[in-house]
Amino acid sequence: MDTPPASPPPPLPPPPANADVSPFTLKRTRKATRLRSLATRPPGAERPVVNVDPATGKADGPYKKKLRTYLGIVARDKVDVTYDTWKEVPTAQKDLIWEDIQAEFQIPEASDNRTKKKILQIVGERWRQFKSDLTRKWALAVDKDGADDIVCEKYGISKEKWTQFCQTRRDPSWEDVRKKAQASQKQNTAPHVLSRGGYEYLEEKLMAEKAKKRLEEAAQSGSTEGIIDPPSPFRRHVKWKMARTKKTGQMTSEAAKEIADRIVIIFVYFVNSLDKYVFGTGFFGRAGVTGIVCPPWTSGYPDCCHWATRAPWPCSCCWSRCHHKAILWISFTNIPQFFLHAS
Repeated sequence: MDTPPASPPPPLPPPPANADVSPFTLKRTRKATRLRSLATRPPGAERPVVNVDPATGKADGPYKKKLRTYLGIVARDKVDVTYDTWKEVPTAQKDLIWEDIQAEFQIPEASDNRTKKKILQIVGERWRQFKSDLTRKWALAVDKDGADDIVCEKYGISKEKWTQFCQTRRDPSWEDVRKKAQASQKQNTAPHVLSRGGYEYLEEKLMAEKAKKRLEEAAQSGSTEGIIDPPSPFRRHVKWKMARTKKTGQMTSEAAKEIADRIVIIFVYFVNSLDKYVFGTGFFGRAGVTGIVCPPWTSGYPDCCHWATRAPWPCSCCWSRCHHKAILWISFTNIPQFFLHAS
């Protein structure tokens, strides 16, 4: 005889109407980054080598991204969020942070005091960004029940420190500072969508894509000519436009789109006009094989210099006949006159 199927379990009773919302009903968030590869490095193992420019603080090498991530971790874990400014952080604590960074990474330029100063400045920037994220996502998010417990557990902040931080962020004086910063941010009508790597990472990405495309084209054509040579760098206006282009292909704002269109029109017209009137037989009228020659009004001067003669156009005596320098000279001095004569 067949066994009858088991009846389904009775439904759970609904929660009471006045019950508080559990903090676990909130949307799951990614846990704080810890860089486990550094934490699990065996004792005595060699530290990753990262070169840092003492003048700019820019890191170089295969581990530069890890250093950048570690600086954010140190700023989050080692600096108290209750300090109002980075200047209030004690010097002794900053020295301990610098020692922690050197314990995890080998920086050949660490003996230069400028390197320490630049690295600690970056830590201060990461610390201010961390406080800004806490303010925007948690401290002022009054509609999130149980947010205090989540923040304290996720970032390792004590409840006393978190309560003190929230009180400063909900103070009327801080609201005035916040509104002033928001008004200043609204002045940026063409925001970019770059990651923390900035233009440096964007240029590396574009150069890698360009090199890959050259290899694919060479493989299809069967020619190896030009593969060894590195690809030419991207122009500044191209990087500016790429930094403000979303993944969908749209610009970040109408102002950014208008500026990008204007840049393309001016650049194309400028280069074409420069080739025609400077390096061709146009405006100067006496252009020969060498390209640029002296304008007619400078022929009576022995030094033949546009600065001495007050001539509006440069001549071949002022530089070594370089197309790039001609662009720079005209663009930074008399570009309105250039377009007036070239139009």
